[in-house]
Amino acid sequence: MVAADQVLPVDFEIKVKMTTDKIQFIPSTLDFGKTYEKTAVSKILKIQNFSDLPQELMFYPIPKNIKIVPDLIPLRLLPKETISVDIIYEGKEAVVEEAEMVKFSFITISPFPP
Repeated sequence: MVAADQVLPVDFEIKVKMTTDKIQFIPSTLDFGKTYEKTAVSKILKIQNFSDLPQELMFYPIPKNIKIVPDLIPLRLLPKETISVDIIYEGKEAVVEEAEMVKFSFITISPFPP
């Protein structure tokens, strides 16, 4: 690196540590089983951050009959952190047809702006 009126060169080294952005959900699927009308069933979901950087994520879309506790939006995971959240399914009114499968995904939010 050379700057104006510089007498001696300045040597420097840049070190970079690469890390993954992997997040794991344990279990990967949740089965709430049979529920009664206007009752709630809770399952624990563990979320593990394998990265050396903090990561934020949010679930989207969340169906009206699903609640996530704690309700942190976005959910912030520190490096190598594992947290547990309660996923609560609240039964609707009684219906004759088969129960629908509830699917939602998550969006990771980069900890650094582009």
